[in-house]
Amino acid sequence: MGEGLNAVDWAALRHNYGSAENVPDLLRRCAGPDPDDAVDAAFDLLNQLFHQGGWICSAAPAALPSLWRLAASPAVPLPSRRVVLELVWRLAAEAGQVAERFLDPGWQSAWEQALPKVLVLLTDPAPGIRRDTAHLLAVCDSPGELVLPALVRSWQAEVDPATRLDVVLALGRAVGREPAGPQATEVLELLRGLLDAAEAQTRLAAVHALAPAAPNLPLQRVDLLLEAVRDPSVEVWRHTSSVDAGVKGVHHWTAALFTGPSPPSPSACWRTIPTTTRGSAHWPRRAGCWRSGVR
Repeated sequence: MGEGLNAVDWAALRHNYGSAENVPDLLRRCAGPDPDDAVDAAFDLLNQLFHQGGWICSAAPAALPSLWRLAASPAVPLPSRRVVLELVWRLAAEAGQVAERFLDPGWQSAWEQALPKVLVLLTDPAPGIRRDTAHLLAVCDSPGELVLPALVRSWQAEVDPATRLDVVLALGRAVGREPAGPQATEVLELLRGLLDAAEAQTRLAAVHALAPAAPNLPLQRVDLLLEAVRDPSVEVWRHTSSVDAGVKGVHHWTAALFTGPSPPSPSACWRTIPTTTRGSAHWPRRAGCWRSGVR
């Protein structure tokens, strides 16, 4: 874990709480033998390097090589690895959204160097790491041409149900980032084909993946959406990294698809549900559930 740490003038760098001179110790603790201390250190890094977002601090690009090494190491406790990956995906997502003046000049180069190593994590033995990596590739701003080949290979090889859903969502996000590359057409055909997949939640994921480029699709496939959110298999989303929510959370997330100029009214959607399922554990009781989205 000491590789490269001593070459950085951490005291000259900043994070959300001031000088970054404490960062090397936190990074070393993440790889330490005590699992509880390792995850505590990872959460401290998440707080100090990201906190509530709004900027990419100067310590973030300096820490990034150590962060992906921690995430990739099977010797690091899994909970610590996953918190580290959460930090990376939060930073990567924020870097694509903040104004240039809030983005440390070293971030883009550091991210471009880290990306090939990040892609390898799609083949990690731990499903949780593969899920987190798929979500990272969904929310980062790297063009599709750089990430779609690895995501397609992941889809072809993946057997874990929750991870497959994360990969579908990542494919949908990545194919919309130009330049999308030569596999864009193949990916769009794959996603359209998944609208008729055997698994209800795969069909639901496909609608979410395609909706940004096809805003009328949710209304055209509302029966598919209703069937999926009512199916007991909806519980699988609780284990995904992209949604990480229970049944009601999935309802809210799916309801947020209907945000066009003339979205269907809650009562119209309500009338499509058989009376025997209204108010069941697989459908929100209040029409207001169609009006907000949750992670």
